[in-house]
Amino acid sequence: GIMAPSAMRNTNFFQWSTCSAEQLRNFLQTKRHRPKFCMLNCPRRSPEQHDILPGRMYSLNQQCKMLRGNNSMFCTKQRQKPMQRVCRELLCQHGTTCKGGYTPAADGTPCDKKNSKKGCYRGVCQSLVSLPAVDGSWSSWGGWSQCSRTCGGGVSLRQRTCTNPRPHNGRRCPEMEKDEEAVLCKKQDCPLHTLDFRQHQCAPSHMAIYPPDRGPCDLVCSADLTKHIDHRDDTRYLGTVEDGTFCNHSNGQDICVGGNCLPIGCDKELNSELRYDNCMVCGGNGSTCTAISEKIQINMRRQRSRYDSSNGHVFEELQDLPVGTVNIIFTEIGRKRDEDFLLEVASLRTNSELIAIPTRPLANACMWFVGAGTRLSLCTDKNRRQTIRIAGPLRERVQLKLKMPRRLRKKIAVSYTYHVANTLLECRNRYLWKADESGPCSKTCGKGVQIVFHHCVQDCGVWFKPAKGSRCLSQPRPNVTFKLCSTHSCPPRWAVVERTPCNVACGGGWRNVTALCVEMVSNNINRTVSPYRCAQRGKPGPLETCNTAPCAGAWVVDRWTECQMQRGGCGQGNRTPVVRCTNDSGNRTISELYCGPLPTNLHSQVCQGPPCLDASGSTHWKISHWSRCNVDCGRGHQTRRITCMRRDGITSLPERACKPQPRPVEIRVCFQECITESTCRDRIPTCQQALRADRCANGDNYWLEHCCETCGRLKTMRQPPP
Repeated sequence: GIMAPSAMRNTNFFQWSTCSAEQLRNFLQTKRHRPKFCMLNCPRRSPEQHDILPGRMYSLNQQCKMLRGNNSMFCTKQRQKPMQRVCRELLCQHGTTCKGGYTPAADGTPCDKKNSKKGCYRGVCQSLVSLPAVDGSWSSWGGWSQCSRTCGGGVSLRQRTCTNPRPHNGRRCPEMEKDEEAVLCKKQDCPLHTLDFRQHQCAPSHMAIYPPDRGPCDLVCSADLTKHIDHRDDTRYLGTVEDGTFCNHSNGQDICVGGNCLPIGCDKELNSELRYDNCMVCGGNGSTCTAISEKIQINMRRQRSRYDSSNGHVFEELQDLPVGTVNIIFTEIGRKRDEDFLLEVASLRTNSELIAIPTRPLANACMWFVGAGTRLSLCTDKNRRQTIRIAGPLRERVQLKLKMPRRLRKKIAVSYTYHVANTLLECRNRYLWKADESGPCSKTCGKGVQIVFHHCVQDCGVWFKPAKGSRCLSQPRPNVTFKLCSTHSCPPRWAVVERTPCNVACGGGWRNVTALCVEMVSNNINRTVSPYRCAQRGKPGPLETCNTAPCAGAWVVDRWTECQMQRGGCGQGNRTPVVRCTNDSGNRTISELYCGPLPTNLHSQVCQGPPCLDASGSTHWKISHWSRCNVDCGRGHQTRRITCMRRDGITSLPERACKPQPRPVEIRVCFQECITESTCRDRIPTCQQALRADRCANGDNYWLEHCCETCGRLKTMRQPPP
């Protein structure tokens, strides 16, 4: 950067360091820092030339206002000191405070009150009458540097300096004249497979990208194709590109020199105004070719004419381009990008992709490919929309395609523009049936079969233009034929030679698989080879699923078994279902094979048996009151309820839980006095109250005996049994 003179008091304020001078010159001459070259930007009117030094034109107070603001003035304290000090440091007063900042007074400032001919010059108070004036002049040009490239248009530089002589108290060298010259060298084209020069500077682990916030000659590299430019951790700024690098991906003519983008003509000369026209003719007017453009919107829900490849993708064929086509632009349109598909260019001669990438590049990036005798570029904008550019001319026929997943169901919008020489469009009035051998092969190896159809075309010399079938009716249409394809041998593979029966008839089961490594000897004839030759491929088995279709039957639970306790016949246990396989209506039992595996909730269930007795005696017999005697007269019996309970008095248990405690007696004999009419009388005075309280109706023995007359016991008394 520029070195500030106020950093230290004892620095030389009047001489640039080598580093600062070089940085300042590069800054002023670099195009990305100024809209135009600062050193070449002529003023609208010539500035006034002054031979008077600035210190004679501006007083000390005016110099302080320039340095510290309009409210500043020359420090009154410094007036009391020798004036020679202002030549090293000018103190300015703001209010009552004086500040310096190690800035000297301007050259020519009076510094001696006794001698008006003395003034400051380069920090020293000296006489200004005898100052020598030496104007600067350019030295001779130095030798040319080595070419920056070995092919494709490099740059060679030479320089001169303002040292013949150096300026001293005089004028500098004219700033309108250049101190550096550049010429193109090694102009011959590079071999087609040569790596792009900008990409070469990022290789091998990074790729060159074009961020919109950087200049055309900045070198920015990224390590990941699949991430967006906003991921700053994945990008690196490496300064400016080397001389001779193309400025950007859309214009393959202008090059970078010293960090500036300079125009290059199609005649490969610097600052030349010659340009290629749309027909790729240097200095042409675009009249030798015809532009063909089309915008296509494809609804993949309805599109059916697609070619399925073996890698899980489909290719939508859009347009065939003839030999000699130039200036091809194939781009994705629409406000939103769709990352499910890629733009592709394929050779019709080899039926192979010229641009083969697994996913689209990141934003503002470019990739270069070689094919069909020319170079191809795939670039993305800030939204990662794709654009393919092919300068041409094509040396073989190619086809524009879309590559997308097999199940894509969206609308896709693309456009393409290409230019064809007018001589190629002068088609003759001759129509014929042409074989189309671009269909898929039935096998990827081992002698497959390809179906060959015939389409009506117009003979245009170097290419054939599709035509309506009615144009070829004068000739019989050839029959559909078949030809061999994929004649190369297949690699060894695993072949299944045996499968055991499935363990179920439906619902998904398992079976054993036996596989051997085999190699095809001839069509449909294989031989067994060493398993090591198939080690790179996944071996099937030893188990595989089978009969995955849903079963037609259903499991029905007839009943559950008794709870089976594991110890002592108490505590937690398990019970299993008794099931049968029935048809859909459930009225007929069928084979268990049609019901599939038993559901997990029908295998077994947890059940609870009687609790196990612990040694602490936590159970007891709960005894109710005796019941009423079952007869009203004579001998009968009484009963009571015996229940096995926990000590909490709430939870009842089976009687076995209370053993070995003896069980209390549950029934006993009773005798009832026989009541006659003479003995039936009330024995207590509250019988009427008992009658109103329905004591008699409840059959309580106490009230029946003591209120015999009121309760009418004789009327309801049953006769004793004989």
